Amino acid sequence: MNLSKSYRKSLIRLLVAVIILPMILMPFPRFDHIVSAETINLVSNGDFESFTGSMPNGWGFNQNVATVVASVDSSVHHSNGHSLRLNGTANTSRGSVYQYMAVEANKSYEISSWVKTDLAAVTSGGGARLRIQMTDSNGNITTADQLPVYVWEQKNLKQDWTYLTGTITPPPGTVRMAVELFLWTGKGSVWYDDLRVEPVNEASVIHVEGITLSPDHGTLDLSQSLQLTPVITPANAMNKNVLWSSSNPSVASVSKLGLVTTLSAGEAVITATTLDGNKEAHFTLTSTNNVNLVSNGDFERFTGSLPDGWTLLQNVATVTAAIDSTVYHSNGHSLRLNGSANTSRGSVYQFMTVEANRAYEISSWVKTDLSAVTKGGGAWLRVQMTDSGGNVTTADQGPVHVWEQANLKQDWTHLTGTITTPPGTVKMAVELFIWTGKGSVWYDELRVEPKEAGSAVFVDGISFSPDSGTLFQGESLQLAPVISPALATNKNVLWSS
Repeated sequence: MNLSKSYRKSLIRLLVAVIILPMILMPFPRFDHIVSAETINLVSNGDFESFTGSMPNGWGFNQNVATVVASVDSSVHHSNGHSLRLNGTANTSRGSVYQYMAVEANKSYEISSWVKTDLAAVTSGGGARLRIQMTDSNGNITTADQLPVYVWEQKNLKQDWTYLTGTITPPPGTVRMAVELFLWTGKGSVWYDDLRVEPVNEASVIHVEGITLSPDHGTLDLSQSLQLTPVITPANAMNKNVLWSSSNPSVASVSKLGLVTTLSAGEAVITATTLDGNKEAHFTLTSTNNVNLVSNGDFERFTGSLPDGWTLLQNVATVTAAIDSTVYHSNGHSLRLNGSANTSRGSVYQFMTVEANRAYEISSWVKTDLSAVTKGGGAWLRVQMTDSGGNVTTADQGPVHVWEQANLKQDWTHLTGTITTPPGTVKMAVELFIWTGKGSVWYDELRVEPKEAGSAVFVDGISFSPDSGTLFQGESLQLAPVISPALATNKNVLWSS
């Protein structure tokens, strides 16, 4: 059949319209529905879903101190059906699981995990910790101080699942990294789940611009410690890990976490160096020959809200003890005792070894802000002295009140007193009180210093003037003893009727 040329053209146009028009009218694909590829996780079996027996596949186990058991837990987990559990039988238990992975030098990696703790007791700084060790092709550690880096830690004794994350940048020469998941000096269990080590897109990395230490100088006595805290800028910098060093290790040492301890008299400069950018900050330390028997008397070391080395004793009504970072006399912290009623009485105390028949000067800075007290209330310091059998050595078998601050509202005041330990004394407990008061008292820079042998001025006598009198029922009289010589070192008096 012959079709005219015009008819064929019309037919072609119709066919083109039928084919092309639906394509034009078809909606374009929505790009927000396109799924991107999953980010890279360098950890093998970081969700602990693969295991043989009770141990997760791909992980090694290292038991450092006391008994620690590592196992896959199917009853406690954050996601899927399993987690890693590390369980310790003593508060000194320390152990870890670890895994090696290849990394690139000078490239940032984000390290994250979900963590849960259920600990009955820990030693100072205990809990859940993640640390890394970075090495070159010969196995040499590439960090400047040749030490591992702690990325993050969870110190809360009992803490439900929490997401912890940190960023590290391997130093030049690094080719391999070991990731270690710890139970660190704790009795009880810690769990890890969904561990990830992910390379960070360099364009999105927020680098460190600076670091400061405040204060940047200070003086410590022999064997004292001070926790330094670096301030990184900007606050949202991704890699805030710091390396610590001492210019004079024979005078002062510094831990991986910035705890400075004096070892001898002299001067040292403590340096904090950021892993990202090698920014530096310095703390100039002067260490003296003075001896302070109090451990953590400046309250700069603490776990949670309580000062390390101190124990709380609540006697009457509700008293709370806590480290205060807003009210202090020096450095950055003080001890605050707060009472909820004018009958509140409580203390923190610490034991120390002393010599019999020796004078000790006890001093502290004290501040009060009390709304009400019962008679004699306020801030009190008292000591109890015992022999090797735990028997009280004072003549009346009671404690000795060294000094008190009875003013309701008193700014920082330096209080000091001297005691002489009775024969047989080997141990002394120092107690810092809020004594029957509602409100707060603060202590800072507590010192117990032995006086030089032979420097004590002993009491020759005591008298009253008048030495007799008559009182009617219900009357009171304040007696004032006169101690001789006037320069006697220890003027504390025990009263009896």
